Parts: sequence; structure tokens; C-alpha cells
Amino acid sequence: MKKPIANKILIRKIVEPQTKSGLVLVNPDEVKPSVGEVVAIGEGTPKHPILLKDGDIILYRKNSEIPFENGLFVVSYQNVILKY
Repeated sequence: MKKPIANKILIRKIVEPQTKSGLVLVNPDEVKPSVGEVVAIGEGTPKHPILLKDGDIILYRKNSEIPFENGLFVVSYQNVILKY
């Protein structure tokens, strides 16, 4: 597994339930947060120590994600993440 640097976090996306054909059914009136599981963390910096650990379930901002490994994982900064 790749290891992020500084205060970055590697997140495994927790995806929506799908139909047998692979379609994700979404209600347009319902806005769902981006939820994921922390799978790797950077070493932090003196100004921004890492407060999360592997296995934490978190909420993250979609506009702060960097897709990785076919979109199944994302890299994000710790300061835009909420612990779930």
C-alpha cells in the first residue's frame, strides 16, 4: 500500500449500495456526505500532527479529494476531514 506524505490521508471510499447490474440508485433530494475509511496516514508535520489512525471512519469534502487507484481510494488533507 502506498504511504502518503506530510498531513495527507489515504481514504478507501465507502460506496453506495448498487443494483445487480452495478447501478447506484440515488435520490436527488437526498445529499449524502462522502464517507470513507482511513487506510494509510502521512507522518504529519510539526504544525499539523496527525490525529487520525488506520481504520477510522471519516467524512471528507468531495472537492478536496485526489482520485487514486481507479477512484476506489482518495488522498485528502487531514484539515478537511471530519471523524464520523
